[in-house]
Parts: sequence; structure tokens; C-alpha cells
Amino acid sequence: MLAFVIFFRECLNEIGWRKRKENDTELKPEDFEELEKRSFCDMNSAEHAPEICNEFVTVYMEKHKGKIEIIKCE
Repeated sequence: MLAFVIFFRECLNEIGWRKRKENDTELKPEDFEELEKRSFCDMNSAEHAPEICNEFVTVYMEKHKGKIEIIKCE
């Protein structure tokens, strides 16, 4: 479980600003230049996490699957 949480946080920090820029109509593109210098998780609440969940599972975890082995319970 801990590995999942850490990977999700890293994913949010890696692609969070890009996803927020795509979906946020309140902030101007130039506002993101300053924000992107900071950690996404430090500057945002969990309200943006659902927008990133699908990409986390389909892209991010697939790219990083060799870093940890998740054993399936039978």
C-alpha cells in the first residue's frame, strides 16, 4: 500500500500541473509558469487527483512497473 501511495504522489507531482493546465479555466497560462516551479502536491488539494487517476494506472504505473513487485493474493 505504501508503494502505491508514494507512486501516486510522484505521478501527481510529475503530471499534475499539465493536467490542471488542460482542465483549469480559472488560471491563465502565464500563472502556471510560476506554479510549476513548486511541487504539485504541496500546492493543491486532492480535488485534482481524480483527473489523474486513469493516467496513473494506464501510463505511469506501466512505465514504472519494474521498480516494485506487487504480489496478488489468491
